[in-house]
Amino acid sequence: MANLDVQKFVKIPREIDAPPQILWFEVDELGAFFGCFFFGILTRELLPFLALGVLALWGAMRLKRGRSEGVIFHILWWYGVSFFGPKRGPQPGMSMFIE
Repeated sequence: MANLDVQKFVKIPREIDAPPQILWFEVDELGAFFGCFFFGILTRELLPFLALGVLALWGAMRLKRGRSEGVIFHILWWYGVSFFGPKRGPQPGMSMFIE
């Protein structure tokens, strides 16, 4: 059997847990832009919806700045948009629980 050196150091990249990015935008920020983009294509009003998409992208970036990961999903859940996450659990507006 070969003598394995157990104490070798393995370099782990700093960005291993970072959310995926396209250019300098994260995927959930780009979702706001592309949602407006596709809605603009469907309604044949591309230019106004592109402008709205840029504003939505800027708003999503500003909303996430300095907050923890998943803040956009938390805000969506709080307002009742729950197409993600567990299907069981408290309703978004509940703040008091009685046993």
